[in-house]
Amino acid sequence: MRYKNYVSKITSTLEEYKATIDKLESDYQAETAAVKAKAESMKGKWTDDYIKQYISEHNPDARYREQIQTAKAKAEPAVNHYLERIKNNLDSYFNAPIRNDFANKIMSIKMTGLELSDLELELLKQSVSCYMEGRLLGQLAEGRLTDLKLPNMEATYQAFNEYSMYAKGLVNNWSGDTAALLHLNDTNAEDFEAVSWDVYFKNNKADEFSKVMEQANAILPESKIKHELSENDRKFIDTLIDSKYPSVAKERVKELAAADSHIESLLLLDERYSKYLEEE
Repeated sequence: MRYKNYVSKITSTLEEYKATIDKLESDYQAETAAVKAKAESMKGKWTDDYIKQYISEHNPDARYREQIQTAKAKAEPAVNHYLERIKNNLDSYFNAPIRNDFANKIMSIKMTGLELSDLELELLKQSVSCYMEGRLLGQLAEGRLTDLKLPNMEATYQAFNEYSMYAKGLVNNWSGDTAALLHLNDTNAEDFEAVSWDVYFKNNKADEFSKVMEQANAILPESKIKHELSENDRKFIDTLIDSKYPSVAKERVKELAAADSHIESLLLLDERYSKYLEEE
């Protein structure tokens, strides 16, 4: 599954957003304190109505509310975009189609009541190429394949949902370390709730989620996951793409990846071209 680059982009977006809000909070507190101090110094020298007018005219709320919304309007679509990318990868990973020949083989064995030897089961296990094929084989084997590992779908989706909640929560509710901007933010959170969303960084939620994803990636199907390109792989890629023309190569990479998932997996391992796919 492609997720590392997306998680990295979410984190960098949130870092920039949090830094912006924290700076706004600091500036806002300084500005409002200055207005308050000035108003205090005016007592006894000016009328109460004039002092109230001064405070009203120098109230920075509208200006800071606009800046918060501008920052949120930039961060929120980016975070949602990359979360959707991760979700789509999860859905594709766990819902990858079962090959007809594999399904037919399993159904034939079930219908005929054929008793498989340990070696026959082992050969079937080695041919598993996706999660649902593993589920089918596991049901057929009825516990005989003790080393047939499948990622925990429920735990993986739960980890994603929690990660998504914290990422979106920080964008929606973060109002500074002391929540001084909460009344200017478009949120129903209480002060303590707004501050608590910093858990994304304090508790390393990105790392927690990445560990769960890494475990899922490593399990299924371990024998089918390429970690580096062979010399033949590189020669094959070179027959498809001319690296001398980067702009043309970029479009060709995206074209090939969209048309064939196997070629996409090879291109993701090629340092020359992986960036074109991961920038999406």
